[in-house]
Amino acid sequence: MLRRSVVVLIIAALSLPTIASGAGPDPILISVGLERSGPFQPGDGVGFTYEVDDVSVLSEIAFRFTDRVGRSRTEWENDPDGVVSFPVGDHWAGGAYVLEEVFMYSSEGGFSSYDRDGSSTNGGVSGTHDVDLSAADFSVVNPAEDISVPVVHSFTAQPMDNVTPGSVIRFEYDVEEQSGLEGIQVYLTDEDGRQRSAHDPDLDGVIKMEVGRYWAAGNYKLVGLFAWDAAENYADYYRDGSVEKWPQGANGPNEHSFDFSAFDFSLDNPDADEVPPVLTSFSLVDPPFAAPGEQVEIAYEAEEQSGIDRIAFGFYGPGGFFNAWDPEGDGVAVLSLDDSFDEGIYRLYSVSLTDLADNSASYYRDGYLYNYPSTGNGSDSHTFDLSSADFRVLEFEGFYEDALGRGSIKVDFGLGFFQMTLDGQTLPISQGTIQAGGSQGPLVLARDDESFPMAGIFSRDDGSFSADGVWEGSPFSLLNGP
Repeated sequence: MLRRSVVVLIIAALSLPTIASGAGPDPILISVGLERSGPFQPGDGVGFTYEVDDVSVLSEIAFRFTDRVGRSRTEWENDPDGVVSFPVGDHWAGGAYVLEEVFMYSSEGGFSSYDRDGSSTNGGVSGTHDVDLSAADFSVVNPAEDISVPVVHSFTAQPMDNVTPGSVIRFEYDVEEQSGLEGIQVYLTDEDGRQRSAHDPDLDGVIKMEVGRYWAAGNYKLVGLFAWDAAENYADYYRDGSVEKWPQGANGPNEHSFDFSAFDFSLDNPDADEVPPVLTSFSLVDPPFAAPGEQVEIAYEAEEQSGIDRIAFGFYGPGGFFNAWDPEGDGVAVLSLDDSFDEGIYRLYSVSLTDLADNSASYYRDGYLYNYPSTGNGSDSHTFDLSSADFRVLEFEGFYEDALGRGSIKVDFGLGFFQMTLDGQTLPISQGTIQAGGSQGPLVLARDDESFPMAGIFSRDDGSFSADGVWEGSPFSLLNGP
């Protein structure tokens, strides 16, 4: 008789348990520091060191720090090893860099933060801490620093007296910039508050904006011209003549003399779509369980005049927020699970739809509905149960050995079925029942006179787990046992 030994860790549930927001366990920060002292120059590597009480429950850690002109930067690590490393940029400001905050996520979705002023949040509870964040302050020496925002010297446009759907509006500009212009955009708004924007992908001095087929009829106003450089300095030129700079301590003008009203126009459009899309249904295509390397699919239907441009199903779970998209526009949104998806529950937080006229509707988990623009069709609430699309990520790995050598095992839990794959052969259980219990004792897969011991962790109260089926014509059973 050929015997095969199997060791599999199964973490599963046939129903999704309720986990309180901010559930832990949350790691506790003990200390921070620097891997080596500065000063640092462009291209040098900086390493924040840290110590926590239990690194095994730490999923992500981030350090937020500011430079002398108020620019804030955040460096993350999602594979915690005690050091968060990053390079100094070519145009970073010289001078002191101050660590303002450290925040962490636990493997179960808990969140904690430690601020420089001594305040902290852990497991949703506010408090204080005595970690010395100044131990991770550092300095940079950089003769090539850029702390000046882009300066727009000229801004013009074609006459606006004959704008129709399909027209291409040309805005021309001239910008002075030290580290190199990274991007520039113009923004318009219509009478209902919809915002239209266009940018210059070639940075050749011309911004082209095409008037859409479904744009709302009425008056359009130019409200902003925004420019930013390679050093992440931003200058926002507004209709009222003000210039807002970021960071606030950067060099550059505070006012401008451009007359934005000269770029306003009126649009007549009988095909205008001014009504936000309406979500009519959605559901998970498969049972609410998946593993890294697989996909979660959500089927949906929506009512819309001009057509759906994009839809996003926003999920949050261990490690952050993730969106399922429908790139094909076929009524099925897809979320591909890569290795960054940790085990745990992923909850549907929102569903957001945008049509080809830039009308949008966002449905939130708490029942709130936000339509944009607010004058469109709809209300401020909805009756969808977004929890119906929650799912759990499960990772099943193991191995078995036989006379032919080592192979691999993958175990998939689905709603109402169980299957095991041994070297590409699938054992579906198409008959019988499945019940998972609170026991953590061994399980046994019995096929004829061969047995396969397994370990399991389950969450139902009665402690039972059993199933019967047929594999390649031979009956087998899956059950708890000594």
